[in-house]
Amino acid sequence: RRAAEKELTDTKMAKAEVEEQMDELAAGNRGLKKDLEDMRLAKAQVDAELGQSDAAKKVLEKELQDMKSTKAEVEVQLQQSDAAKKAVEQELEEMKSAKEQVDAVLEHSDAAKKAIEKELQDMKSAKAEVEIHLKQSDAAKKA
Repeated sequence: RRAAEKELTDTKMAKAEVEEQMDELAAGNRGLKKDLEDMRLAKAQVDAELGQSDAAKKVLEKELQDMKSTKAEVEVQLQQSDAAKKAVEQELEEMKSAKEQVDAVLEHSDAAKKAIEKELQDMKSAKAEVEIHLKQSDAAKKA
Protein backbone atom coordinates (compact mmCIF):
# COMPACT_ATOMS: atom_id res chain seq x y z
CA ARG A 1 0.00 0.00 0.00
CA ARG A 2 2.84 2.39 0.85
CA ALA A 3 4.46 1.64 -2.49
CA ALA A 4 1.21 2.43 -4.26
CA GLU A 5 0.87 5.69 -2.31
CA LYS A 6 4.47 6.60 -3.18
CA GLU A 7 3.80 5.81 -6.83
CA LEU A 8 0.71 8.03 -6.67
CA THR A 9 2.75 10.86 -5.11
CA ASP A 10 5.47 10.40 -7.75
CA THR A 11 2.82 10.49 -10.47
CA LYS A 12 1.38 13.73 -9.07
CA MET A 13 4.87 15.28 -8.97
CA ALA A 14 5.56 14.18 -12.55
CA LYS A 15 2.21 15.64 -13.61
CA ALA A 16 3.17 19.01 -12.08
CA GLU A 17 6.49 18.91 -13.95
CA VAL A 18 4.71 18.13 -17.20
CA GLU A 19 2.29 21.01 -16.67
CA GLU A 20 5.23 23.33 -15.99
CA GLN A 21 6.90 22.17 -19.23
CA MET A 22 3.66 22.79 -21.12
CA ASP A 23 3.55 26.36 -19.74
CA GLU A 24 7.15 26.90 -20.84
CA LEU A 25 6.36 25.57 -24.33
CA ALA A 26 3.32 27.86 -24.58
CA ALA A 27 5.48 30.86 -23.62
CA GLY A 28 8.04 29.85 -26.27
CA ASN A 29 5.30 29.53 -28.89
CA ARG A 30 4.08 33.07 -28.16
CA GLY A 31 7.61 34.42 -28.66
CA LEU A 32 8.02 32.56 -31.95
CA LYS A 33 4.65 33.80 -33.22
CA LYS A 34 5.66 37.40 -32.42
CA ASP A 35 8.96 36.90 -34.29
CA LEU A 36 7.02 35.57 -37.27
CA GLU A 37 4.66 38.57 -37.20
CA ASP A 38 7.65 40.94 -36.99
CA MET A 39 9.12 39.23 -40.06
CA ARG A 40 5.85 39.63 -41.96
CA LEU A 41 5.88 43.37 -41.21
CA ALA A 42 9.52 43.65 -42.29
CA LYS A 43 8.71 41.80 -45.52
CA ALA A 44 5.93 44.29 -46.27
CA GLN A 45 8.42 47.14 -45.87
CA VAL A 46 10.88 45.40 -48.18
CA ASP A 47 8.18 44.95 -50.82
CA ALA A 48 7.39 48.70 -50.73
CA GLU A 49 11.05 49.67 -51.12
CA LEU A 50 11.69 47.24 -54.03
CA GLY A 51 10.05 49.62 -56.50
CA GLN A 52 12.47 52.49 -55.75
CA SER A 53 15.57 51.33 -57.63
CA ASP A 54 17.21 48.31 -59.26
CA ALA A 55 20.30 48.50 -57.03
CA ALA A 56 18.14 48.72 -53.91
CA LYS A 57 15.98 45.92 -55.33
CA LYS A 58 18.94 43.53 -55.49
CA VAL A 59 20.00 44.35 -51.93
CA LEU A 60 16.45 43.97 -50.67
CA GLU A 61 15.98 40.68 -52.50
CA LYS A 62 19.00 39.33 -50.63
CA GLU A 63 17.49 40.54 -47.32
CA LEU A 64 14.18 38.95 -48.28
CA GLN A 65 15.90 35.64 -48.93
CA ASP A 66 17.54 35.85 -45.50
CA MET A 67 14.14 36.53 -43.96
CA LYS A 68 12.66 33.53 -45.74
CA SER A 69 15.43 31.35 -44.30
CA THR A 70 14.76 32.75 -40.85
CA LYS A 71 11.03 32.23 -41.34
CA ALA A 72 11.66 28.61 -42.35
CA GLU A 73 13.78 28.13 -39.22
CA VAL A 74 11.02 29.66 -37.10
CA GLU A 75 8.43 27.40 -38.74
CA VAL A 76 10.62 24.36 -38.04
CA GLN A 77 10.91 25.50 -34.40
CA LEU A 78 7.13 25.90 -34.24
CA GLN A 79 6.66 22.39 -35.64
CA GLN A 80 9.17 21.01 -33.13
CA SER A 81 7.40 22.89 -30.36
CA ASP A 82 4.05 21.47 -31.46
CA ALA A 83 5.55 17.97 -31.59
CA ALA A 84 6.99 18.43 -28.09
CA LYS A 85 3.63 19.68 -26.85
CA LYS A 86 1.92 16.61 -28.30
CA ALA A 87 4.52 14.36 -26.66
CA VAL A 88 3.92 16.09 -23.32
CA GLU A 89 0.15 15.69 -23.76
CA GLN A 90 0.65 11.98 -24.55
CA GLU A 91 2.82 11.59 -21.47
CA LEU A 92 0.14 13.33 -19.39
CA GLU A 93 -2.49 10.90 -20.71
CA GLU A 94 -0.22 7.98 -19.82
CA MET A 95 0.21 9.41 -16.32
CA LYS A 96 -3.55 9.74 -15.94
CA SER A 97 -3.89 6.11 -16.96
CA ALA A 98 -1.18 5.09 -14.49
CA LYS A 99 -2.97 7.03 -11.73
CA GLU A 100 -6.22 5.23 -12.55
CA GLN A 101 -4.38 1.91 -12.31
CA VAL A 102 -2.87 2.92 -8.95
CA ASP A 103 -6.32 3.96 -7.71
CA ALA A 104 -7.72 0.60 -8.80
CA VAL A 105 -4.89 -1.25 -7.03
CA LEU A 106 -5.52 0.77 -3.87
CA GLU A 107 -9.24 0.00 -4.00
CA HIS A 108 -8.51 -3.70 -4.55
CA SER A 109 -5.97 -3.65 -1.70
CA ASP A 110 -8.50 -2.04 0.65
CA ALA A 111 -11.15 -4.59 -0.29
CA ALA A 112 -8.69 -7.47 0.26
CA LYS A 113 -7.67 -6.04 3.63
CA LYS A 114 -11.33 -5.82 4.71
CA ALA A 115 -11.95 -9.39 3.57
CA ILE A 116 -8.92 -10.62 5.53
CA GLU A 117 -10.02 -8.69 8.61
CA LYS A 118 -13.51 -10.21 8.35
CA GLU A 119 -12.05 -13.69 7.95
CA LEU A 120 -9.82 -13.09 10.99
CA GLN A 121 -12.84 -11.94 13.00
CA ASP A 122 -14.77 -15.05 11.90
CA MET A 123 -11.82 -17.24 12.99
CA LYS A 124 -11.71 -15.50 16.39
CA SER A 125 -15.44 -16.11 16.80
CA ALA A 126 -15.02 -19.76 15.84
CA LYS A 127 -12.10 -20.11 18.28
CA ALA A 128 -14.21 -18.61 21.08
CA GLU A 129 -17.02 -21.05 20.29
CA VAL A 130 -14.58 -23.99 20.34
CA GLU A 131 -13.17 -22.82 23.70
CA ILE A 132 -16.72 -22.63 25.11
CA HIS A 133 -17.45 -26.14 23.88
CA LEU A 134 -14.16 -27.40 25.36
CA LYS A 135 -14.96 -25.83 28.73
CA GLN A 136 -18.45 -27.35 28.61
CA SER A 137 -16.97 -30.72 27.68
CA ASP A 138 -14.42 -30.50 30.53
CA ALA A 139 -17.19 -29.51 32.93
CA ALA A 140 -19.31 -32.44 31.74
CA LYS A 141 -16.37 -34.86 32.22
CA LYS A 142 -15.75 -33.58 35.75
CA ALA A 143 -19.42 -33.93 36.53
